[in-house]
Amino acid sequence: MRETLIATNENNTRTIFKNRNNQQLNHNIDISIKDILTSDLLVSIEVSPNRNLNSDDLSKIPCSFCSVTWLSPTSEELKNVDKIPAIILAKQLHYHGQTVLLHLAGRNLKKYQVLKILEILKNAGIRNILALQGNESKIIEKDDNRCDFPYAADLVEFIRSYYGRLFTIGVAGYPENHPNSKSIESDREFLKNKVSRGADFILTQASYNYSAFSNFVKQCRSIGIDIPVIPGIFIISSYGTFMAMSKLCSVPVPKNILKIVENIKESNETVREFGIAQASEMMKTFLKNRELFGGIHVFSLNNLCLLREVLKRVGFCLKIERPFRVNYDCAKRFIK
Repeated sequence: MRETLIATNENNTRTIFKNRNNQQLNHNIDISIKDILTSDLLVSIEVSPNRNLNSDDLSKIPCSFCSVTWLSPTSEELKNVDKIPAIILAKQLHYHGQTVLLHLAGRNLKKYQVLKILEILKNAGIRNILALQGNESKIIEKDDNRCDFPYAADLVEFIRSYYGRLFTIGVAGYPENHPNSKSIESDREFLKNKVSRGADFILTQASYNYSAFSNFVKQCRSIGIDIPVIPGIFIISSYGTFMAMSKLCSVPVPKNILKIVENIKESNETVREFGIAQASEMMKTFLKNRELFGGIHVFSLNNLCLLREVLKRVGFCLKIERPFRVNYDCAKRFIK
């Protein structure tokens, strides 16, 4: 009999999970992304707790892991970190057999709050963290000296000092430069500092330009950064979303792509078709150059139907149906 769990957060967004059997997992600890990166093929996706997510659709996508975006918690959520939307969604995905990468932005957090969060992740069996500074527009304290974690490197070092190698830690990279960096050289040195503090892999910001990714990897290697690099891509779904996300994430848009999208913006279906074709070609190029990259990460905006169309065109074998494997030992620790 099909069981359905619907989780609703304060924004009335829903995560729908469906289970068709009572098979217990053999393991309740997430696989380290370091181990996943040794496989021949890796496609991962980003999902967000502030958008509707149907995990029945998610189960049909051959993703190696799911990253969960960090939304700046409210003061009430910080009093009880179990209630932070990103942590709730991460637990739910882990409970249903997904390997999870939790984004963790340290700028607005105190050390004791981070320790609470890390203990929750440890007890839940989640072992992968993307250590971030945090969205600049959401930063509460502007003075670095008054922050426990002014930069992502500080968060990486803190996690390592308390938990050793228990967690696999990723950090963000910027193929076309961080918007606050004075130069590409200084940006790469900031990245090298994060790596030297204990990062295991780099997950990049999105770009629509393949050359930006390949040059980024080569620049990293030239200064001694030798950990895996996973490039991130957006799938253009509509003109409005395309422009909003490019602005929000400070992603430069090549003139040829901008011109095409501007010319077809009145037709949502045409924009969607272009987005699928553009992302498909980008993925194919990554696959032809696997020696440079640790995989492909898709910023899905929870639009799993669009992602499935892209994967079909690239030639990935999509799953017709995979019953969720519920980890009951794990579930007892956080479902009451």
